[in-house]
Amino acid sequence: MQALRQKLQQKNIAASMIVIIAFSPNALSFSNAKQSPALPDTRLTTLPIILYHHIRPITSDMSTLARGLSVTPENFEDQLRYFKKNNYTTLPLEQLAEALENESSIPSKTFALTFDDGYADLYTYAWPLLTRYGFQATAFIIVNRVGTPDYASWDELREMERSGVIDIQSHTLNHPMLATLSPDRARYEIEYSKHILEKKLHKSISIFCYPYGNYNENVLRFVRQAGYAAALTTKGGVRHAKNSLFELHRVRLSTGDKDHRLTHIIRSLFGQKTP
Repeated sequence: MQALRQKLQQKNIAASMIVIIAFSPNALSFSNAKQSPALPDTRLTTLPIILYHHIRPITSDMSTLARGLSVTPENFEDQLRYFKKNNYTTLPLEQLAEALENESSIPSKTFALTFDDGYADLYTYAWPLLTRYGFQATAFIIVNRVGTPDYASWDELREMERSGVIDIQSHTLNHPMLATLSPDRARYEIEYSKHILEKKLHKSISIFCYPYGNYNENVLRFVRQAGYAAALTTKGGVRHAKNSLFELHRVRLSTGDKDHRLTHIIRSLFGQKTP
């Protein structure tokens, strides 16, 4: 009986240690993920999600901000050509979210392409080049700007969506700083943009993008409650996990990234050494 009691005490101590580890802040950090088998959702996946705004020619009258948000069609094609030549493949964000949720493995040399805001040059420049090189991308649309000057129309969005090259997802109704809005207004921007896109495009909307990368705990909760599967920030990074599905990080490539510099940046995103 004494021996049995000692064994039970040992098991209780071990169970307590597991509970302590499971709720330790350090156990939740990425650096300790491998030390926390009780938390499989901290398993990291490396997959660059590349962020673009405009694919368009740069003109002398552009502001510094406009230049910074633009990649020329020639440089965008150079980037796609590099990915194609070196056997990289794109993964739609819905599939990435599913893989992270299920903790499924993702092939190496896989990445995702995203375009924020839904500008007209998505249709005129980006989509034809993506089609030519066989890559897929996700476009986050500001619903109330569709069809206004400099933005793609509903017919253009439908055409790109039907092609299977561009996946249309939500970037709110009006592109506000969500964390600065009242809870009711923030929820409306998140939920109703999803509703309108689903009605106009006859498809499910499951990925959300925070305007300006601005959000707080309320906004995170509203996005989950609205039925999205994942959400993207503007924070830099290439590593993702199941418990970061609503705070996915992204990286940028600019017009200045070309030739050896482009090779170095892309390889570094995948943890590869530059020859």
